[in-house]
Amino acid sequence: MRFSTLTRSSTGAEGPIWSRPRKRKRRVSAASLVNTLLVLLALIGALTLVLSIRAGSVETAGRTMDGWIATAWAHGQALIDRTPSPSR
Repeated sequence: MRFSTLTRSSTGAEGPIWSRPRKRKRRVSAASLVNTLLVLLALIGALTLVLSIRAGSVETAGRTMDGWIATAWAHGQALIDRTPSPSR
């Protein structure tokens, strides 16, 4: 099959541009970071909605989530305090 010179990107190219395998670069872009943040926000929103329905009010759901966050923060602080500091 013959292709016009416009479909080839360079002189030694083998076949049309769309038939050549593309190398994908693995790098973190701003779009992937934004997508990750949006997914996290959606999960937090869904959790708030489910807890609000289950508890009967958004206030109670917020209190429950605040309790979870405070517990996780306290455990994290305890882990940091337990780690030995590097000796010089």
